[in-house]
Amino acid sequence: MTLPIQALATQLQSSLQTIKEQTVPQAVPSGVAQPQGGGFKALFEQGLQRVAEVQHIATVDGNAVAAGAKNAPSLAETMVAMQKSSVAFQELIAVRNQLVRGYTTLINMPV
Repeated sequence: MTLPIQALATQLQSSLQTIKEQTVPQAVPSGVAQPQGGGFKALFEQGLQRVAEVQHIATVDGNAVAAGAKNAPSLAETMVAMQKSSVAFQELIAVRNQLVRGYTTLINMPV
């Protein structure tokens, strides 16, 4: 009975080690234009592109695992990708909320 648990623990540790060694590629998905110049707009566009990329990776990994593809990532890697996607989207929403709050404050200021 302990043999399968030990094998599972070993597999989980190796999966976690693989995840630690991997980095999410910095490339922008095809069809998405890179922002030119500097400033807030370019920074915000890069953030949006990065969130879209992370969500795309999570979707592709999830579909591959669900379909049982031979080259699919492990379940642990897929779950980590989905969590990264979730956190990135939550941060994007937080930034949007702060921008709206700042805009509202500026609009309501007496001139």
